[in-house]
Amino acid sequence: MNRGFYVLLITIHDEMIVKRGKKVFHLIDGKYLYVGSAMNSLSGRIKYHLSPRKSGRWHVDEILGSERAKIELAILVPSERRLEEDLSIRLSTMKNTFDVVKGFGSSDVKTEGNLFRILNLERALKTLLILLLDVKKGSDKNDSLLDGLGEFTLRWNSQRSDKEDQPKF
Repeated sequence: MNRGFYVLLITIHDEMIVKRGKKVFHLIDGKYLYVGSAMNSLSGRIKYHLSPRKSGRWHVDEILGSERAKIELAILVPSERRLEEDLSIRLSTMKNTFDVVKGFGSSDVKTEGNLFRILNLERALKTLLILLLDVKKGSDKNDSLLDGLGEFTLRWNSQRSDKEDQPKF
């Protein structure tokens, strides 16, 4: 299966002003999570995001096209259903862990946003991994985020300078 949703861990060095249509987003330096879906080619979308060339088609292109931003980690979750909205809604309720960038990347879904500034990295990663592990186990059949999911995959950015620390897959 090459459809599903993904989460990018992005580091932004220095503040950044992102203009998208009539909206202007002020991003401060730090770590962010971006939640996206790729219902045509999950692996292709991640390869695109990791490549240096950006078309400007997606909101996140405005960030990733800058030298001040870097993808640290990509988590791919194969699914036949479009579930980015469900995950973003859950992340936006965790106010002590994430600060949603309102309106960013959510023009096609009913969420506050798909970009989240991380307030506490350790808590954010634990929360995200627990959520994804719960998703994988399918422990709550009533939650639409948990329906129809396969395995999830971690992909490290091949441009990282600390390649010796990367897990082997």
